[in-house]
Amino acid sequence: MRKGFSCKDFGIVFHYYFKKEIKSKVYIIVTVLLCIVSFASCFFLNLFLGEKNKSSLYIVDRTGLFFDSLSDAEIPKDYFQGVFLDFTADKSLSDDSIVQGVKEQERSYAVFSSENGEVRLTLYDSGKVSAADAQALLNLSQTLYQRINMEQAGISPEVFENANRQILYDKVNPVQKTENFWTTYILYMLMVVAIVMYSSSSGSEVAYLKTNKVMEIVTTSIKPLPFYLGVTLSIGLSGLLQLAAIVVCFLISFQLAGMDLSRFSDMGVTLSALQPDEIAAFLLLFIGGFLLYSFVNTAIASIVNRNDDLTVTVVPVEMLAMVQFFVSIFALESDSVLSVACSYLPVTSPAVMFVRYMMGYAGGGELAVALVVLYAAALLLAICGAKFFSRGVVYYGTVKNFKLKA
Repeated sequence: MRKGFSCKDFGIVFHYYFKKEIKSKVYIIVTVLLCIVSFASCFFLNLFLGEKNKSSLYIVDRTGLFFDSLSDAEIPKDYFQGVFLDFTADKSLSDDSIVQGVKEQERSYAVFSSENGEVRLTLYDSGKVSAADAQALLNLSQTLYQRINMEQAGISPEVFENANRQILYDKVNPVQKTENFWTTYILYMLMVVAIVMYSSSSGSEVAYLKTNKVMEIVTTSIKPLPFYLGVTLSIGLSGLLQLAAIVVCFLISFQLAGMDLSRFSDMGVTLSALQPDEIAAFLLLFIGGFLLYSFVNTAIASIVNRNDDLTVTVVPVEMLAMVQFFVSIFALESDSVLSVACSYLPVTSPAVMFVRYMMGYAGGGELAVALVVLYAAALLLAICGAKFFSRGVVYYGTVKNFKLKA
């Protein structure tokens, strides 16, 4: 078997498998479908985030205490998310009439009643009142009830306000970039999923070639290292191009749909625009992580002789990839010793270091160190993986008897 590296061999293998991958019907169909979904996503988001017609929440005040206070209260427009208070209902409505209105007319009622000196708020919900709106109504009613009780006790509104002053509380971390939380959360999830999904494609291709015993013939004329790198990088690049096409379609959709990042605040999600250094950090960490896991998966695929074996052996690799997912969740909130350590370990550094950098816990120097370690590990795995590959492609025994020779 020929040893060493040949650029010519690498070019031949890379061109062949890259062309084969991007011209396959499955690749084309999946890419087109994902691009269509990506392009349509912002238009659907516009419909979802558009102005919604609020439902009426009818106020029935049998106590005579809340009607005037609620109707005169200056309630902010966004205080209730899906309802508005409607004061046109007759306060003499019976419980049976209210239940009938809920069932037949799909109306919702908020009924104030009193029993044994206790005031009760009963919500008859037709399914249109969210938990947040119900809690907002209860809080508003409770505040008004306190004022009513204070006034009846002869306490002036000024004294009431003074008695109910609250301590103002702010939590400030000069290091943490809280405004990047949701942007970081979305991007690191995309990174982990893409790394796991696309890095396994190379391993699957090598396993397919080996189970068909094609590589026994190929490696007699092509050196193992360029063949190994050619297959891994060509399949990986096709996956990255697919991902890039999806992202481009989303960006076009974003522009055409006239999306505004501030509109996501209605869902409690505040997105911040990425800075050039943050984009560079994402791309470098993502590509490094992708190469690392691609080389691992390809090397593993070269030493197994059945697809069933491949499924079992890649599970630990996928588990390692998911470790960074869970560590990154904690890194979003605080910079612990675990997150710092994982941000330098090659198998976890792509997502964890990205989160730490985006949240302000890590600076440019720490990012550079993590990148050097990550790419050095990827290079080392490429060299070691090629040795496994050169021995494994012609090996069809059980995995436990496999021995790597220098």
